[in-house]
Amino acid sequence: MKLKQGIIDYINKLSLSDVHADNFKMLNNLSKLIDDLDCSDSFDVCYYIEKNHHNVFLIVEDVVSNNLEQIKNDVSKLSSSLTFISFIEVYCTENGISIYDENLSDNVDVHDYYYNMIKEIPVLSRDEEIELFKDFESDDLSIKNKARKKLIHSNLRLVVSIAYKYNYKLPFDDLVQEGNIGLMEAIDHFDYRRGFRFSTCAFYWIRKCIIRAIRKKAYNVTLPYNFHDKMSKYRKAIDILNNNNISTPTYEEIINNSGLTYDEIKAIELNLFDTVSLDEIVRDDGDTDLHNYVSDQNSNVENIIDKAELTITLDYIFKKMGFSEQQIDILSMRYGITGEPKTLEAIGEKYGITRERVRQIISRLLVLIKSNEECLRILSQYMPNSNECFERTYIKRRRSKKWKKIFIRVIMRN
Repeated sequence: MKLKQGIIDYINKLSLSDVHADNFKMLNNLSKLIDDLDCSDSFDVCYYIEKNHHNVFLIVEDVVSNNLEQIKNDVSKLSSSLTFISFIEVYCTENGISIYDENLSDNVDVHDYYYNMIKEIPVLSRDEEIELFKDFESDDLSIKNKARKKLIHSNLRLVVSIAYKYNYKLPFDDLVQEGNIGLMEAIDHFDYRRGFRFSTCAFYWIRKCIIRAIRKKAYNVTLPYNFHDKMSKYRKAIDILNNNNISTPTYEEIINNSGLTYDEIKAIELNLFDTVSLDEIVRDDGDTDLHNYVSDQNSNVENIIDKAELTITLDYIFKKMGFSEQQIDILSMRYGITGEPKTLEAIGEKYGITRERVRQIISRLLVLIKSNEECLRILSQYMPNSNECFERTYIKRRRSKKWKKIFIRVIMRN
């Protein structure tokens, strides 16, 4: 692991002091130098230093031994530097010292903890903002990164305050992270020469990233971005009409108040509510889920009996007409009598014939069924207005293909 030469030189100059306050100060100054590195994981950096630089290890040991009670109560109150806390955590982890109460960890409010960490960071004045943005334009990468980091830290509270306004659909910490991304984008787009405060620009970018995250990640089915704007117009129109004591507004009233078209409103109503999991708990007992209240359409007794009766009827018709097992199987596969409907190609592959030959066999079998008056009358009883349907179709059966359609509709209907 490579450290900056300035940090290495500072570490080499350190030595354990008999005064506890001096050791605390040296560790705090070292932590600030490492904070300026903007490293990805300060814990790993601190672990490396304590393992390879014994003088730093002795200083951390002295700080821990003289502040152990305060560390166990709340280690963050010793310093707001995450690197300083990482030095403490590394030492305590290596020496088996417990500084976090595992029994209370589940009751810690993460939001309050995060807010307590950032509320100690002072808010920048107008002049300080200008100076930092001038540094941000510097060609020196270290100066630029330092200014950017300070601008971000000083406006973290603004992100939290905006995230609270949109605390729904997504976890709060996710909203804060999305807002922090917007804050970093605002720094890249802000021009201090126009005379505005940075918070004015940051508010727009933070809010934009939070709303975009909600629209993109909060729904199981992703909808077009502009579709959410139409849904907002729809909700506002409904709220206005409800405030005017119109509980069930008509489409015409919604169109007049929202500016949306009829087709847009119908599409919105289809997507207005998000999907719900069948495993969602719906009672306080914790064991009853939504799945227990949803009926299974496939287990409907009437449908099962009707389908079984139709299968028996078709089997009777096929045998009466003298169809072979192969012919019966072809009809059953084509119209899904005993399973899912198959294509002509799939049926042909099974019997080693072409799809055209399969079509010819099916057409010939349907013609045979259509020419038998008893079969036609039996099939017609499964259709609405069966008597009228039979009489009208029987008269025209030699010049019409309606009985083929009736056979198909009977099969597919059941």
